[in-house]
Amino acid sequence: MMFPKVALFVSLLASSGALKINVRQSTIKASGAAKIPNNLLFIVADNWESWIDGEDETRLIGPGNPSYEKTDEYTQRLMLNINNTIEKHSSGSSKPKVYLYDTKMCEEAVKEAGGPALFELFQNLRTIYPGYQQPTGHAKASLFQTQDQQDTNGAPWAEIYRSDICRIAALWKVGGWYFDTDMLSNMDVRDLVKSDAEFVSVKSDIASSGFFTSLIGATPKNDVLLMSAKNLAAEFAKNPHLLGTHSLKVAFQTWETEVGKETAASKSQFFIETRQKQDDDRYEHHEDRKEQMVREHSKPDRKIGANGCEILVFDPETKKIPFWSRIFRSGHCD
Repeated sequence: MMFPKVALFVSLLASSGALKINVRQSTIKASGAAKIPNNLLFIVADNWESWIDGEDETRLIGPGNPSYEKTDEYTQRLMLNINNTIEKHSSGSSKPKVYLYDTKMCEEAVKEAGGPALFELFQNLRTIYPGYQQPTGHAKASLFQTQDQQDTNGAPWAEIYRSDICRIAALWKVGGWYFDTDMLSNMDVRDLVKSDAEFVSVKSDIASSGFFTSLIGATPKNDVLLMSAKNLAAEFAKNPHLLGTHSLKVAFQTWETEVGKETAASKSQFFIETRQKQDDDRYEHHEDRKEQMVREHSKPDRKIGANGCEILVFDPETKKIPFWSRIFRSGHCD
């Protein structure tokens, strides 16, 4: 998977370890007046520098690269998916900046957005969930975990919650668009967003108690994100399950009460997460994705589990599906 053949500039920010990729192309939206800045944020591993192709800095390493071939299937699919997300969101004339947030960058953002209480929780999560052992070279707030990196409850909860915290803090700090590394982009989601939107996220038909935070768009220093950063520690103390989704919904509801529903509606926009059904006319028709995954990935020596592959995100106004909530990896979608 390669970036579009356009001029890109990769600069390393020595003070923070940030990666910024500036893409020079023509603007998608004619108005060019979007309030949410053209930044793309991902939370990744600390050794991200090794993912840049040494011979072509316009892309991450991919098939054929010795370092890529040595990584496990899980990581390979995530790297390819990051490339796909950036490529889908690099068709404009402005200069998108891609931020790969590592541990140090997350810590700095959490301190700034949430203060001592949130930073303490962020650091203490590693001891709250001692069953999860952090592997060398992976970020403390990374979504890059291999299948054997599980805690006693069957999931890397420390890293999941740290990622929940980091995405809110990082996006509050710089503004732009946060994407989970395992969410499959079908198109540039910004084509579907009104230019005056200041906060964008996803409401879920599946889990109505919170927002689906695999996608968040926001202006820098956004009030909703700040309220989320301030309530995360309290929300964790009440019920850590689905921490980020609950926190963000509570924050939005608080902000909506303060500014009024009319103002909130004018400054925000929501997509909807649901499970694909062929008779659901709220979104455009696509091939049954569970059947597609089984057909494309079944092997004689590997049983395919397609549960989760059917989860999608759609725009209620245009009926388009900008995302599938999960990529296929290691025999299943999750």
